[in-house]
Amino acid sequence: MRWVKRILISTALMTVLGDTLFWAFSPKPILVEIGTVAEGSFRTVVEEDGRTRVRDRYVISAPLAGRLLRLEVKAGDLVNVNGV
Repeated sequence: MRWVKRILISTALMTVLGDTLFWAFSPKPILVEIGTVAEGSFRTVVEEDGRTRVRDRYVISAPLAGRLLRLEVKAGDLVNVNGV
């Protein structure tokens, strides 16, 4: 009879320990916001300063057949439709 009592006590303790571990490590619910869905347009504006960082530089070329002579005009010069 003594071993039956030990088995019952051990089983009860293991059940309590298992339940405690299950409760401690079970995922907790997360609070979320809920609302109704409405159809409409969405408009937002983001005005922030940003910085661009170039990590890799690539040379882009477009080989074309032709010849370009030196330009004789400078920035700000007046030009007409038929040339200088």
